[in-house]
Amino acid sequence: MTVPNQRNRARFTPHGAITALKISSSLALMVTLAACGGGGGNDPKPETPTPGEPPVSSAGTAFQVSGQIIAGDDRSGAAGATGAIASQATMGARNLRAAPIEDATIRVWLYNGSTRDPANRLNDEPVTGTTDENGRFTLIVPEAFGNADRILAEVVREGYIQTSRIFRDLQPGTQVTLDLALAAEQVAVQAVDNVVFNASGQAVLQFGVVRRGDGSRAVVAGGALAAASDDDVEVQLEIPAARVGEGTSAVTAAMAYFDPSVAADAEAFPGDFVGTGNFGAGLDGVTLDPDAIGSGSASGAQEVPEEYRLISTAFTQLRLSDQDGNNLAVDFGNNDPAIASEGNPSVLLRVPPGTYNTITQDHDEDMAGIQVPIYLYTGGSWKYAGPATLETDRDGTLYDGGVDPVAFDGTLYARLEINDGNSWVSWLNIDWPIVVGDVTDYCAAADIRFGQGDATTPFSGTVNISLPDGGRQWTHVSNGQLRFTTLAADNLSLSGWEFTLWNPRALRTETLAITPIQGTDCAASTITLENPYTCRLEGQVLRGDTPVANRSVTAQGGRFWQSTRSGQDGGFDFDVPCGVDMNVRTGNVQADFNVNGTLTNPELTDDGITVEVALEVPNQAPTLSMSAPATGIVGQSLGLQVTAWDADGDTITLTCVSNNCGDFTSQTAEGGYLSRTIRFAPDAAGGLDVVLEATDSQGASSGELSRTIQIDPVGNRTPRITRVSRTVDGQTADLRCSGTSFNLSCVDNGVREGRDVTYTAYAHDPDGDTLSFDWTQGEQPMAVSVQSDAFTIIDAASGRITVTANDGQATATANINLTVVENQPPEILSASVTPNTVPATETAPERNAQAIHLRARAIDDFTPDDALDYFWDVMLDDVVAWQGEGAETTIPTGELAPGRYTVRLTAVDGDEAETTRDLSLRVTADRADVEVIIQ
Repeated sequence: MTVPNQRNRARFTPHGAITALKISSSLALMVTLAACGGGGGNDPKPETPTPGEPPVSSAGTAFQVSGQIIAGDDRSGAAGATGAIASQATMGARNLRAAPIEDATIRVWLYNGSTRDPANRLNDEPVTGTTDENGRFTLIVPEAFGNADRILAEVVREGYIQTSRIFRDLQPGTQVTLDLALAAEQVAVQAVDNVVFNASGQAVLQFGVVRRGDGSRAVVAGGALAAASDDDVEVQLEIPAARVGEGTSAVTAAMAYFDPSVAADAEAFPGDFVGTGNFGAGLDGVTLDPDAIGSGSASGAQEVPEEYRLISTAFTQLRLSDQDGNNLAVDFGNNDPAIASEGNPSVLLRVPPGTYNTITQDHDEDMAGIQVPIYLYTGGSWKYAGPATLETDRDGTLYDGGVDPVAFDGTLYARLEINDGNSWVSWLNIDWPIVVGDVTDYCAAADIRFGQGDATTPFSGTVNISLPDGGRQWTHVSNGQLRFTTLAADNLSLSGWEFTLWNPRALRTETLAITPIQGTDCAASTITLENPYTCRLEGQVLRGDTPVANRSVTAQGGRFWQSTRSGQDGGFDFDVPCGVDMNVRTGNVQADFNVNGTLTNPELTDDGITVEVALEVPNQAPTLSMSAPATGIVGQSLGLQVTAWDADGDTITLTCVSNNCGDFTSQTAEGGYLSRTIRFAPDAAGGLDVVLEATDSQGASSGELSRTIQIDPVGNRTPRITRVSRTVDGQTADLRCSGTSFNLSCVDNGVREGRDVTYTAYAHDPDGDTLSFDWTQGEQPMAVSVQSDAFTIIDAASGRITVTANDGQATATANINLTVVENQPPEILSASVTPNTVPATETAPERNAQAIHLRARAIDDFTPDDALDYFWDVMLDDVVAWQGEGAETTIPTGELAPGRYTVRLTAVDGDEAETTRDLSLRVTADRADVEVIIQ
């Protein structure tokens, strides 16, 4: 990397009383601002450090995990987000209008070897962080875990599915990018004494995912499921009431159904598409304890490897808990004839027609009907759990057609009977192990970089892979190096593979020109991604005259956000957009800049292409993150997951300032890192404010961090409002909300003046009590039915809207801060001229000797993406030399004479509001001047 000269450089230091540098609040771990600060400008200029002087000691880091968590597109089918990305065509695509998910908990586990074996896990407590108001986070994994070769990252937020990703084959120092769109979770609660009777006359608890008449999905319980038609039911769960554990009075089912042939659904797949366990064990049902199956031989013919590739046919989340929030306990003992006669829990999972082709064999020919293998996701891996039977209806009619592959024009279900285990698991999946038969290795390799020429920078992130056999994979690319191998049938087509990634600079999906080969040794092709970031930020982190290595540094502005670490020389650099107000920060030190050719404080240099800055960091205060449950129960243990980190590696002391953390008062840890779970049992009902603080050995403090936990009395749990959505003009989207499920705070800036808006509060009561809802706008109660969880406002106006869910004993509240807006001009996300320096022809008349490609991307608050207009004016000295239209267009050869041109892009929305951006283009007759640059 290039490091600016250390002489004649201003430095920026934190001073609580100086506010010249803007500090934006953040909850993101390791870049959380510990104190407001700013300053700088005329401090003494540092001398160049003595050659060979070591950098300031910092806490060592093994990995950095950063990214953004957003709400997934509305999957109901009734309405979706505005714009083209709402129908996600490829995994990893992003809806740029989606609400960021604030206060999501990120937990990182480190492994050396398979995630199936707990002995391979290196950290007893997770590295924990939370997302900020933009859904962003950065976690630093300490150097003590540097021998990890894989990471399991879990994401948890009430109201959304709880998912995870596994990153494999990591090297120390890898910067892992975790960007996810979380699917919404719906909930139904059924009291144990409010059973229904199934077709066999058994008293059961019933839950399911159904499609309603308008195409939307709903999770229902009891009679509502029984009344649904076969065509409407996607998941059906039945639990004999006699098998529900003693002491359970109500069961909460948080459910979601996914079709892996749909890209947006496939992205919700937890972990990765890798299975473990002996799928040839010959079980006659599904066990909730798949670890008991272990490994072994597949049908006695071939040894099952520790891990193998899976092809998913359908998967579902089934999170079941009792009234106290504990995993549901199921009694599988058959010593009592009365219990044994009631049968076992069963699940009916619809098979999507788009994945019929993945069913190519009978999993167990010794059983009646066609069997498919079932895997459960537990303990960080997918584990074989037993077989399920294909049926054509909910009455149990066996499917008797062919399976090479399935070709059927009717409805298919997989019915599985659960006959063993103790507590419920979250994820269930029909999967096909790719191990035995005529299979072989396939590989693909590429060096993926942004831009062209000498200034290219490597891509880091996820590449998503779709295979011709219906399977999907994803792999993490570090420093631009894609190296991928997998097993598949030896006759699989080489032309039906698709490799895609989300380009975080162009903010679009790119399909990569990669064709795999059979084998394990691939030559890497070079792939260049669209890169609208042609300007540079270069800087150095200093303490006095000494560089500070290994510091997390983040640059952001507009849609741009990137994080890196300083090198041994303290240096860091970013490709950044030109002409955008931005800031760069490390710890509580921040500098504002704009690469526009105008030198401003705190910029050291600005030539219109590169800005140089220096960040002066004194001793850095520790950062502190805490994940706490929203509610608890008097006398029952609850846990707070806490991570503290000191960038200097100083000894850390964690203290319970509020003195209400049970037996825990304080703990000290060396090495700049502390992670633990604080457990205690609250002794009184009401709001419990827990306050923690981390200090280092230099006396610097993280500041006090507080979380409020609603403690319920024994016998009644507080209702919960987990999320709020807004529907305008038939388009539904979740609001950005923070806080807890008993006191939620939401923001809505997406309603246009004069429009009608409907809000829906997603609420449930863990005890199964009926909820009533009260809506108010400002101080005035709204005239609505108290049984309605939704309300429509005619001709919406700015103000505060409150909804309260009441079970008759306790309430949960959500506040919506609504600001109606006028139509705004489009936001230009990216614009490029490729190349931006081209040669002229050698013969008269001299004109551009190669074609020039113009590409842009914009979004608008109310105009769909495909309805935006784009206009291009190529001007030489304010005289228009060429014009074009469209998001993508090309200037043919022979159009432009030598000269320096301004390329003006104008984006126009449906109300004729417009935004412009100027780019540069040079046509030169001097061949030595030609550079190929992506702009």
